[in-house]
Amino acid sequence: MKKDKLSIIQVLGSILQNPSLIIDENYPLTDKDFPERFHKIVFGAMDNLIRNGIQKLTEISIDDFLSKYPKQHKVFTDNDGLDYLANAKQIADVENFEYYYKTLKKFSLLNQLEEKGFDTSSIYDEDIINLSDNSKMQEKFDSYTVDDIFDLYEKSLIQLKHEYSNASQSTGCQAAKGMREQKERYKQLPEMGMPMASKKMTTICRGRRLKKLYLKTAPSGFGKTRISVGDACCISIPEVYDTDTKQWVKTNCNEPTLFISTELEPDEVQSMIMAYVSAVPEDKILDGKYKGDEEERVDKAIDIIAESNLYIEHIPNFDIDDIENTIKKYKVEQKIGYVFFDYVFTSIKIMSEVAQKTKGVKMREDNVLIMFVDRMKTLANLLNVHIDTSSQANGDWKNAKDGDQNLIRGAKGMADKVDVGYAVLPPSPKDLENIKALMKNGFNKVPNLVFHIYKVRRGKINRVKLWLYFDYGTCRTKDLFVTDNDYKLLDIESTDIEVVLENTQEKKEEIEW
Repeated sequence: MKKDKLSIIQVLGSILQNPSLIIDENYPLTDKDFPERFHKIVFGAMDNLIRNGIQKLTEISIDDFLSKYPKQHKVFTDNDGLDYLANAKQIADVENFEYYYKTLKKFSLLNQLEEKGFDTSSIYDEDIINLSDNSKMQEKFDSYTVDDIFDLYEKSLIQLKHEYSNASQSTGCQAAKGMREQKERYKQLPEMGMPMASKKMTTICRGRRLKKLYLKTAPSGFGKTRISVGDACCISIPEVYDTDTKQWVKTNCNEPTLFISTELEPDEVQSMIMAYVSAVPEDKILDGKYKGDEEERVDKAIDIIAESNLYIEHIPNFDIDDIENTIKKYKVEQKIGYVFFDYVFTSIKIMSEVAQKTKGVKMREDNVLIMFVDRMKTLANLLNVHIDTSSQANGDWKNAKDGDQNLIRGAKGMADKVDVGYAVLPPSPKDLENIKALMKNGFNKVPNLVFHIYKVRRGKINRVKLWLYFDYGTCRTKDLFVTDNDYKLLDIESTDIEVVLENTQEKKEEIEW
């Protein structure tokens, strides 16, 4: 096991001096970071004492704690634990804790890589005897960060994947290669993805297509997350309650789907999902007060959700790597094909990540946001997944007649990277006045949201407004009608979910991997 004894003693000694370091989220530690059993036991005792409220951590309190566990205490005493901790506390320099912490984590990473079967000798080789070579190796190792070490292995894997796999992003061919087969395939299998919550959006966007990135922009408080939850449920929940027929109906949709939340806790997302599936308004679920068969419906909804392929991840403090690694993890472990990421914004952690990767060069917020969205688009292509995300609208939305990329707060250039872009706005008084005549055509709901669709790659319908009623209590969408930007009614059909499923199933068989 590779180790650096000075880093271990500095980290443990610093924790003795400043116990709060062990619970500082900026310096996560586990017993895996300590290769020897003695150090694992010492760390475990410290961690237990501090998390249970001890105010002053001393070598005596650690010895007293371990005395309750004879096997661990014997290891502690056999290694002169009291003297070791006293020396560690005396020589540790808390001001240099971060340096020694990072060194400790690098050795911990190397050990875990070796446990997984990776050869780490090219990064750190204890068997090098030549002093000059050893010095060069140590200097190079000291310059690495944990992310640098990961990058070295990822680059090697990418190179191998490029050599052995057809999944490389870069492809080339004569212009007509496979063209005729492609033409015939579209006759049997039109370019169409999984259904969206709005059947008219399914028509306009050609459904939720794999390898595509969809971006909606909405003002704060107008339901970005709720709309996304409804969309995620639409393709991942196999059965829902139909309020018109008063029956449970099969959707035939059970696609592995991941919902990533940045602000809402998992239980806050779960109550929305229960409301969507049962058609019982969320406020009734939160109050625990039901009427008629509502509680029975919620209980059945929970059973259905338990059998679904819908997953939730809460990542409150994230950077771009966190989101990318989470998606990769669920792609490998759960075979997810659809990702809903709450919304794109710049966090302190993202800015720190970018500053580190650009070697301290400052980047404007708009460039960071564009970089973020570009990574999401690249990931959608690489993993063959669909990604749906959101952005905040800027202050101009209140005066906008036609919503487009100019309403994106922070960086309208994000729209250049996406496959589908639309703004979600409440209808203005002027909007409602202009559609008065249309509302007389038998629509029994007044629209409370308008989707201003400004970009659809490979779509023939663009620059239109979809008027709909969104039920915030159940996260369900009801289509009303579509107009152009001058409020002229357009005849846009509603693509039926069964048609989409039939096509998607065939496509799914082609891309299985």
